[in-house]
Amino acid sequence: MTQPPEQPPVFVIGNPRSGTTMFRLALTAHRSISIPPENPFLVKLFDRFGRIKSFQASQLDELFDAMSAKPVSFFDRWEMDQGTVRDLLAQSEGCTFSEIGARLYQAYPKIDGAESFIWGDKNTSYFQYVDILSWLYPNAKFIHLVRDGRAVLASYQALNKRKKENENVRFPVLPSHPIIAASRWLNAVQTIERAFSKMKPENCITVRYEDVVGDFENQLTRVCEFLNISYETNMKDFHKLNEKFGLEPRKYDSWKWRTREPITAQRVDDWKKSLSDSDVSSFETVAKGQLNEFGYDLLSGDSSFSWSDRFTWLKESSCLRWRKKMRHCRFLLQNLRASRNAQ
Repeated sequence: MTQPPEQPPVFVIGNPRSGTTMFRLALTAHRSISIPPENPFLVKLFDRFGRIKSFQASQLDELFDAMSAKPVSFFDRWEMDQGTVRDLLAQSEGCTFSEIGARLYQAYPKIDGAESFIWGDKNTSYFQYVDILSWLYPNAKFIHLVRDGRAVLASYQALNKRKKENENVRFPVLPSHPIIAASRWLNAVQTIERAFSKMKPENCITVRYEDVVGDFENQLTRVCEFLNISYETNMKDFHKLNEKFGLEPRKYDSWKWRTREPITAQRVDDWKKSLSDSDVSSFETVAKGQLNEFGYDLLSGDSSFSWSDRFTWLKESSCLRWRKKMRHCRFLLQNLRASRNAQ
């Protein structure tokens, strides 16, 4: 296979429990793509290192130390040899932060026989950092995997139930309250689609989880065309490759065990059985507009908030808006400072 030059990275984003890990593994099963386990060092270290235009040796040492420490914990997320990473950084004098990031992703071990030339990352928190990722990689491609928010809520509740039954096992912290879950689902999908509206159409694509599990080949063919590569049949066997090569670390099996199972559409509507009528009504009251926009039928008809639900919604929505504004203002302020320093 001829390796095209300067292939842009691809970032998979969406809500937690939307199937983004499954989607990452399906892409990684393609011999041209390598998307390692999520490792948000690009955004975690951006404030400190992101605008350095030419790294010096001392700055590379600082970068290595920052990568090793919390909250980045680079080597806990990727089981790469520290000596290999030190050598890579030592050869990166004069590089920008984005160039070093690309080198690290490209150095991540590939599946045996792969010829990967497209690298990327999957992280459900990245919907908050599309501006940073686009600034680092102006030609980056973004894939939004959206799933029916009510199914997402049902998955949260099921996971929290498993968490109570297995207190000593690691689980993510996810909301079971339908108002809070709906507010966060709505905030994420609106933030992503708003960011996409400002991008070139060839740099972003939205895919429904339900369409992927129901018509895998056609949907992944569409995604591959978006990435300017051809669909490969072994992409559907990602679970076998995951089992063989440990593409998703086993320490996450408590909530990602299905990544070792074949893809199926049989559980798409399970949320209709597991969620209470009250949960469905509350979720739809918050998110009915966006559910309709993505083609998801409503079940509860006209619904309204109780006073306590309205208070919960207002509180959660206000917190989300405040956090979003603070992140954006910090990004703009740092850009302004960097521009002044460059003059």
